[in-house]
Amino acid sequence: MENEVNIQMQRTLASNDPDSSFYKRCISLFQYLNPKGGSSFEEDVWVIPFSNEHYNTSNVVLDFTIFDLTELEIVPSVKAMWNNGLEIHISQGLFVKWLFLELVSERSVDYRLMWLLDTMKSLFLFIKEQNTHVLTEYHVEDFYSVLLTHDFEDTRFVRRLSTPSYKSRIYHLNFVTIYLLLARYQINFLVGKISVDAQNHALNEACLNQTGMTLTDYKAGGTFDFLGLDIGRHYVDYCAEFFDAHIAFATAARKTVSAMEIFIENFGDKSQTSGSRLMQIVITALQGETYFSNYESNRDREQLVRDETLKMFHLIYNKCVVQTKAFSLDFLNAVAADLGLMEHRLDTYEFIRSMMYTRFLASGVKSRERICVEYSSVVVGGDFTGNSTRFELHQVDEVCDKHLNGLTIEICDVSKFCKQTIESYVNSSNRQQKKLDGMISDVEAAGVTAFAAYTGWRASEFGFPQSAISVELNKDIVDASYTPMRFYVNWTSSKTSGGTLLQREITLSTAIISNQLAELNAAELNDPALISGNFINLRDLTGKIAKRVTRLWVRFPYDYAIFKELDEHESLSVRFDDLALDEAMKLRLLSEKYDTGNDIVIEVLALREQLRSDAVRLEISQKAYTGENGSTVRFAETLRRYSQHKLDPSFTHSLNTYLSEDTKKYLFSSDKTADFLRQEAVNAIREEFTSGTIKATPHAFRHIWAEAILQRYRGDVGRFIRANFKHIDERFFMVYLRNKEVKSIYEVAKRTTINSVVRKHVSSLREGKRAYAGGFDRFVSKAVNLTKVVTHEDYAVIARKIAKERIVDIKVNAWSTCLLRAGTETHARCSIDGIPQRQNASPKLCLGCVNAEINDSNYVGIVIYTKSDVEACKNTNLPISIKKFHVATLRKALARVRELATNEKSSSYDSFIEHLEGVISMVDMEGLANG
Repeated sequence: MENEVNIQMQRTLASNDPDSSFYKRCISLFQYLNPKGGSSFEEDVWVIPFSNEHYNTSNVVLDFTIFDLTELEIVPSVKAMWNNGLEIHISQGLFVKWLFLELVSERSVDYRLMWLLDTMKSLFLFIKEQNTHVLTEYHVEDFYSVLLTHDFEDTRFVRRLSTPSYKSRIYHLNFVTIYLLLARYQINFLVGKISVDAQNHALNEACLNQTGMTLTDYKAGGTFDFLGLDIGRHYVDYCAEFFDAHIAFATAARKTVSAMEIFIENFGDKSQTSGSRLMQIVITALQGETYFSNYESNRDREQLVRDETLKMFHLIYNKCVVQTKAFSLDFLNAVAADLGLMEHRLDTYEFIRSMMYTRFLASGVKSRERICVEYSSVVVGGDFTGNSTRFELHQVDEVCDKHLNGLTIEICDVSKFCKQTIESYVNSSNRQQKKLDGMISDVEAAGVTAFAAYTGWRASEFGFPQSAISVELNKDIVDASYTPMRFYVNWTSSKTSGGTLLQREITLSTAIISNQLAELNAAELNDPALISGNFINLRDLTGKIAKRVTRLWVRFPYDYAIFKELDEHESLSVRFDDLALDEAMKLRLLSEKYDTGNDIVIEVLALREQLRSDAVRLEISQKAYTGENGSTVRFAETLRRYSQHKLDPSFTHSLNTYLSEDTKKYLFSSDKTADFLRQEAVNAIREEFTSGTIKATPHAFRHIWAEAILQRYRGDVGRFIRANFKHIDERFFMVYLRNKEVKSIYEVAKRTTINSVVRKHVSSLREGKRAYAGGFDRFVSKAVNLTKVVTHEDYAVIARKIAKERIVDIKVNAWSTCLLRAGTETHARCSIDGIPQRQNASPKLCLGCVNAEINDSNYVGIVIYTKSDVEACKNTNLPISIKKFHVATLRKALARVRELATNEKSSSYDSFIEHLEGVISMVDMEGLANG
């Protein structure tokens, strides 16, 4: 045995022996790569000059150091059968150098070598995370998904904002080539047998799932922007707020225009000129303006058209405004507050929406009396302070009517109201031409964007008519009282169902948006509900949806309420010593709302600046001009004027900043031909100019949707996403997650969410006031204390380490987030035979678990989901032997809420703490009395 060990050691050392054939092969390959010397094979960092003499001052830096770190160590050594049949053992670091040299042999030296090495680092980290030592066909699609969505940075994966180009990353890693090379030396490590078809299929699926592009489109230069939840939630909030604010006006205006077209036709004057002139009267009237032609003979008719327009708008608007405002978030909040439900129910919005839906849209599905009685019976006594929350239908209607009254307008105020609405829109959007049409189109775009965020569907699936939506009674006895109706869209899914109708569930709020858009678009029974006009084919539909979800993107950075409030805070802060009393009061309120020293606010401020900087470039790339023949020309004209030094100075500055020297040389060259700005060149220059900007795409909302699922119970997901997702149970989402494509997106979202949750949790430890509790909070606090974290970078490093090395999976519940840590599987409270059974999650198990991450947003879930335990403990008919199980849950809930109160330094939890203490004390006394 001792002799075999000695032989094994000799064979292992042989690979590093300068006289070994393996080592000689490495040196030979390295000398070919680096003929001028300057770096040594034994070094872990190679600095090698470019092969092209034109770039003789440029070097490529290849750093192999990281492969010797434990974060990337998959195996301590790699076994190989070398040419002479000798078994050798190669260290992982040496193996990577050899493999790299083999893959780049006979290649010229340039940046592509660095791209290959970076991709190899990603491969090693991915295999390490999968707890395996070989990449197989089973893993390939997941690995490609990571390559498309993440960068390798400092031994971790970091989410990208856009896809890398095919040639800069995936092109350089051919698994078939690697496998054949490894198989030659009988190396069973890193890459297994993967066929060309399997490799291409996996990459195509990853492209479709993560970007919505085919592999062919991706290879052709297609790119995709990953608008994650951290950015997307703000855009969704902005679009939803804009839609809520303007849907009534836009619907009434569009319907008025349609009605007036019929009215004008009935005059009997069929001339196109006359009709166009009279329609101009209609448009200007709806903009609050007065317009008449210069012909006195037409004045009476024009006045009649104007008066009829205002009357028609008055009638339609007063009907629309009540129905649309009844579903707005501001209305839901006001009604919930008056009913005493706002603070303690996750399903408050769903109840009020259901009451409004059956009142205004579909009275025959379920009686309003029954909805009210069932919900009231569930929430009665739900207020732990002892206040009754039982209410009857007439009381709900009285509260709703109170907030719906005063929304209508008088006929005498119509023109003034239209003028104020349009002027407000123009001032915020800077639109001067086609103001009314622009506003209506913006409202439609905002609604479509909200629908995309709430469903996560492909753009090609948005073509359904309103008749495709069906509503049924919720027959699930568990949540029928909370969600009385269930909604389905019966429509095709081009990828999964072909031409077969597929039934997919949507939320009530999503069904309402669809109904409102159908009303706005005056859609007939079989017309598309979400967009005005028809579409030729799915490609046309996808293009129309893409235009709508991007339409408000450039305007959003300047008009978003939070960004504008931060602008005002900064403006008032600068003038602090000269503020009037009302301004000082405003500054105090804004300072309470936005702590500019808080990491979250700092991130929002940075996002605002980035989006505004991006918006300038996007505006320039989209700038429209009127061509010689009256046609619209855009970026080509901007480039033409730039090349002739006739462009606006601010535009010129941006182009000078973001275009490469080669591109500017091309544009300013004196020998350029007349067609130097052909479309291909314009597209390429536009891509270069806007490179790195964040943009919205329909497919990006699939990623936002997946992250929203995972963060729906957290406080920083955006008010509209929170209001539309937090009441939905796991059953609703799991149906979608059976789809392979959605599941793939969901897995990427898990990685992003884990990183985000851990980063924010660790960051909160730097603040004296933080809203966290539970087993995971104790783990994080201990880890930070043991590692003596001091600087901001220290906190960032430990957050990355925890997220990458310790967190295995994530699952969200209303009362806590389960961050399953490696090594805690047997200690998890839901564990059976050492295996966590997280489908059995409940407050009874989770609130005392080492993996439970509890924040202030989970407080409401704790209140609601321990209510049954409270009721059991207060039930005088139950024996103490039964109550002891319920009181155990309440003790855990009390401990966690006390932790929240202590860490947050808040008295807002005091009443619930006192409530639980009283219930627990009562059970304890009963136990003592019974011996």
